[in-house]
Amino acid sequence: MENKVIVFTGNQNCCIERVEKCLLGLGHFDFSVIVCHTLDDCIAQCGQEFDTGIVICDNHDLDRILEGVKKEDDTLELLHEQAVSLRHGAKKMLFLPLGVKLEMFFKEFLGDFGAIVHSVFGKSVGYVQNIFSSVRCDYKIITKTPILHTVYCSTTVNPEILKSALGENLFSLEDENIASACASVLAASGQSVAIAEQVSGGLACGSLARERDCKFIKSAAVLRTDADFEKYGISAEFLQEKKAASRETAFELAKNLIKTTEADIVMAIVGEDNKFFVAIGNKQEIHVFSTSFDGQHRENIDNLVDFALFRLMRAAM
Repeated sequence: MENKVIVFTGNQNCCIERVEKCLLGLGHFDFSVIVCHTLDDCIAQCGQEFDTGIVICDNHDLDRILEGVKKEDDTLELLHEQAVSLRHGAKKMLFLPLGVKLEMFFKEFLGDFGAIVHSVFGKSVGYVQNIFSSVRCDYKIITKTPILHTVYCSTTVNPEILKSALGENLFSLEDENIASACASVLAASGQSVAIAEQVSGGLACGSLARERDCKFIKSAAVLRTDADFEKYGISAEFLQEKKAASRETAFELAKNLIKTTEADIVMAIVGEDNKFFVAIGNKQEIHVFSTSFDGQHRENIDNLVDFALFRLMRAAM
């Protein structure tokens, strides 16, 4: 027998993500998710054999689905005037309209076994999979960005084992984003940082500012025009020859940030389309990292910010 989540809503992607996060957070790892595109398909899936089922649907469809599913000997119970539980022998189902607080209903219906959550930065999902496959517990990996993975575990794993296996890339034994981890490392290091952003429009600096009081940010700038670049020693002639979105411009920008801001660490972010350059440096050395992403523009920029902050965090360690 199996446990199912049956989704019948026009907002499937958002719904599935919320459901999965709630179930895993409560320590439930044995659910499969089924997406239905028609009412008849949803009712048919509800009639299949399984132990426990959760149906997520738009509010106006809930009564129609119940009408198609329930039998005379079923036991129905209204939960908090928003959801319905159904029992048919050993089989139990929960019918939830989209928009309610899922965790509250899941906890009451399924119980809370708890899960241990880790964040892994800077590794491929395949590498993370190999590490946790050797751990004797149920686990689930949720990849949020190419370099950020949230791992839910059914039992506590010795942190030293994970740190030994993952090296410096396991920065949090909790569910933490890269901006939060980077801000913590910068604050603990006592180092100041200067940031100049062309393509990311201030999002890297803004992400850090949301996590901390920003005392470690010595200087921050968004560069949109040639005049903005000139303030940091990049001439119009240089930009015409090398272009703003280039490895050379990222390097020169970082070099001039060191001179003009006297920050301990500097970071310059430039790029266009799906090709980006991130320069990280100090008075001793500057490294330029290139990366590219193949999604929609906003998704690419979000991934770029994570990539840049991960590199900044490594430099501050």
